[in-house]
Amino acid sequence: MSALDSALTEEIVSDYESVRLTIDLLLAPMVWILYDILLTFDREVRYVWQSPSRKWHQRCLYVLSRYMTLCSSILTLGTVYPISNESCVALGWLINVVIVLASIGPVVFTVMRASALAGRNKLFSGVMIVLGMGVVVYTVLLAAYLAPVNLPPPDNCATTNNMSETLNNTFSIIGVICSVLGHLLATILTWRVTRNSGTSRQLGDTFSSGRASLPQILFEYGMLYFCALLVPTVTDSVLKLLSIMQPGQASLSYIGNFTAPIASILTGRFMLDIFEANAQLERGVMFNARLSSVAFDSGNLSTLDFVASYGGPAHSFFPDPDEDEVGASTHHDEALSSPEATPGGDGDSREAETEGARLQSASVAA
Repeated sequence: MSALDSALTEEIVSDYESVRLTIDLLLAPMVWILYDILLTFDREVRYVWQSPSRKWHQRCLYVLSRYMTLCSSILTLGTVYPISNESCVALGWLINVVIVLASIGPVVFTVMRASALAGRNKLFSGVMIVLGMGVVVYTVLLAAYLAPVNLPPPDNCATTNNMSETLNNTFSIIGVICSVLGHLLATILTWRVTRNSGTSRQLGDTFSSGRASLPQILFEYGMLYFCALLVPTVTDSVLKLLSIMQPGQASLSYIGNFTAPIASILTGRFMLDIFEANAQLERGVMFNARLSSVAFDSGNLSTLDFVASYGGPAHSFFPDPDEDEVGASTHHDEALSSPEATPGGDGDSREAETEGARLQSASVAA
């Protein structure tokens, strides 16, 4: 085999390995998202689609956050196999649109959540909106410059970035800064608002008050979600910056392929937890006086009611209302059916026999 044939063989093998890696990077997060959807599908039906208190904007935001990343992965799988030029162009631009929609969901939710926690602090809300718009604008510009192109196998339908290297690096840095600062500010705000304010709960006749504990801040108020989003975002951003500082080098990490699926899963679960906790609040199982200072007053800020709906707790440590009702009914029925609770039953007979024996022994002792 000549040197030319050997080099050609290595190039073909490298191309097919690259295609195989692309397929694996698509299938792994897609299966992950599908599995998580199946795990939470019963809660989704109950608290998103069947709940009468759920608003249209909440459902739209949930669909964008939960399903758009999955749709983009499924559509991208269609570009792995040979297709016509017309199909490649149409599918390529459709994927770009879906990717933009997938980025909008988590960004809008983070801005809504942070604004609801910030209350009447318009400056902080404005900063979060600007940072969120920076991420969305970066995604839109990147999608606009990614043109689909149909190549010979094994590349098939691919995309080429028509943006200049300088412009691409500039927008990448802006997008990285906006994304990291947005998640970081949301994390810090969640900690400060929930840690520095007193909390109060009521469950039946039991009250507890004081500063929020660490489990409450992490789970109930959702700080753990923002931390889980912040870690891969920061890691991917650092590796992107290192790639920009080394021109001509390929991407230093594949973490970027998993940041969108991670954001989709965590945001979807975060919203489900908020909807479930709000359902418990509405049914009177849990009352948290702390939330009255976190959520907006609908009477004074009626135009921002849709923002306040994202400011509730992300988790409740109390049982489900329906389970409470069933359990209370069961205990009540057992109490009524017990011999001690039945007038004139075996319970009364045993009590009478015990009293008679006690009196008889007392008289003998006398």
